[in-house]
Amino acid sequence: MEMGMMFISKANLYQHWSFEPINFNLSAIVTDFTYPPDIKDNLDKYKSRVNLLSGNFVFENYANVTIEQTIDRIEKKSNTYTLEIKKSESFQNTISIYFRSVFDIPILKDLGIKTEFTITDGIEYTFRSKYEKVYKESVSETVSYRIYQKITVPPLNSVKVNSTIDKTSIHIPFKAKIRINGKADRLDENGRVISMTDVEINALRCYLQKENYESKNITVEGNTLIIDTSGTLEVEGYGFDTRVETYPIIQNPKNPPSNFPFLFILYIAFAIFTPFIAYCLIKLYLNRRNESDGYIRIS
Repeated sequence: MEMGMMFISKANLYQHWSFEPINFNLSAIVTDFTYPPDIKDNLDKYKSRVNLLSGNFVFENYANVTIEQTIDRIEKKSNTYTLEIKKSESFQNTISIYFRSVFDIPILKDLGIKTEFTITDGIEYTFRSKYEKVYKESVSETVSYRIYQKITVPPLNSVKVNSTIDKTSIHIPFKAKIRINGKADRLDENGRVISMTDVEINALRCYLQKENYESKNITVEGNTLIIDTSGTLEVEGYGFDTRVETYPIIQNPKNPPSNFPFLFILYIAFAIFTPFIAYCLIKLYLNRRNESDGYIRIS
């Protein structure tokens, strides 16, 4: 097998490490997130109340009785979490490293965000973006809300129903650790290949030096190199507290009552009383005329 790079372990002169594009794997995972301690105290300025219902819900009651209606719906919203991590100088030119992050869930609970991710699994990011100075990736999830509410509509009234929920939009700075380790084929003292075994720390250092490894804040834990980093977490998410509210609205009857019966009765009354009124007016006129002629009329 053609060998690319080979390093000899200082601890064991017979232990050789090789790095080939097909038989080595370097991984970096971002962990140990720490956030500003005053996040909870300033949450309100990052929240807005938004409509949860999709559609217009208006209940109209044209009857002279109280009616009840029920809303029973499932509404869905999308939460998005964008992680942006400053690139370490160690990785400026490293293209053959698997870089990921397992983002912790407790911060979402502190923000009051409803999530389907569990504390055990976290939210995993695999960074594939090619930004110049940062690693940046987004993860989205869909959360569901059940809205169940009985609505009472008074007689001859209409009500509009609205359901709202908190939406949080926030950028949070953080500090974290990048933990780097590797696996690679190595040769034993007999020249046989041992497949994908843990790379010892000195061999890992040698490889990263080849890749312009110059970071200053480095600690060692077993066969893992730990580097300080920082970044921001952008959250666009929805909370737990749903509210259902009703508002009275001006009623506009779809089919206003017809005036025909009233007009018909008025017409009949006019037809009946018109001759009588005419008779009375004529009689009054004749009486006044007779009186003006000096005659006394005996009825």
